[in-house]
Amino acid sequence: MSTLTRQLVDAWGTRTAQAIGAVIVLSFAGYYLLLDAGTFALAGGAVFLATGVLMLYDLLVE
Repeated sequence: MSTLTRQLVDAWGTRTAQAIGAVIVLSFAGYYLLLDAGTFALAGGAVFLATGVLMLYDLLVE
């Protein structure tokens, strides 16, 4: 792996990066569930919500 790739992989392992990722995923869930309409929005919002909650759980339990 190149040095830049290794730095990015190492940076993603930090708690700050994981928290930012969880906030982004939960914001997608909020958009799909609250602002968008339709079956795809409901399914996508549920998937993003479950993923975001699991990301937060992993962040807080770790």
